[in-house]
Amino acid sequence: MSSGRRSPPASRCNTTTTASSLIDQLVDAIVAVVDVAPTSLPDIDRVQRSLRLPRQEPVASGFNEQAAARLDAAVAFAHNDDDRRLARLAAACGSKLPWFIAYADHTEPDMVALHEGYRVAAIMGPRHLSGTIITSDEASMYLSIQGPGVLYPSHVHKAPELYHVIAGEGLWQRGDGEYTAQPPGAWIDHPTGTRHSMRTVDQPMLSLAIWTADLDSISEIVRT
Repeated sequence: MSSGRRSPPASRCNTTTTASSLIDQLVDAIVAVVDVAPTSLPDIDRVQRSLRLPRQEPVASGFNEQAAARLDAAVAFAHNDDDRRLARLAAACGSKLPWFIAYADHTEPDMVALHEGYRVAAIMGPRHLSGTIITSDEASMYLSIQGPGVLYPSHVHKAPELYHVIAGEGLWQRGDGEYTAQPPGAWIDHPTGTRHSMRTVDQPMLSLAIWTADLDSISEIVRT
């Protein structure tokens, strides 16, 4: 869905556009995307409500040149105004977000490749999830950037999860099913305990991952 709003140009955080104002713009852009999500998505009202809680300056970490390049490249693969604005703002203030490496303690070859090609930033979550922009006990939200040709191996968690593809096309698998393409703008619902995997081909993929219950549950890699 196109909002008809003109997206601001991407620019790195600088003295004329403060980090805090860009962070506010980033959250406003997320709100715009989530507010037009299908109402059939489970607990989407909980997510919308949580996004309107007070904001704070995040604690920046884990950013690198590869992540910056992937964020910049992803902007070209957004297909509507709201997502394109969100992608541009993510690229503009990516260095100010609390990024981390998923499954940092895993040393298998496919996980080392994931460490190199995938970054996650915590946008919203419970109080103990330090460094986030919004503190919420109702929903967690993560911004992820996955480089081209990167596999996120099959994994599972108790938390029900919503994914939104902001930019770039990914291939998604449920259980032992076939990988299917999910284009920019897609929403994907993973009910609790749904094993799933994502991989990219020739485009970077920028996504939102949202947990709507069991926020303290652990994500586990599944080897079959």
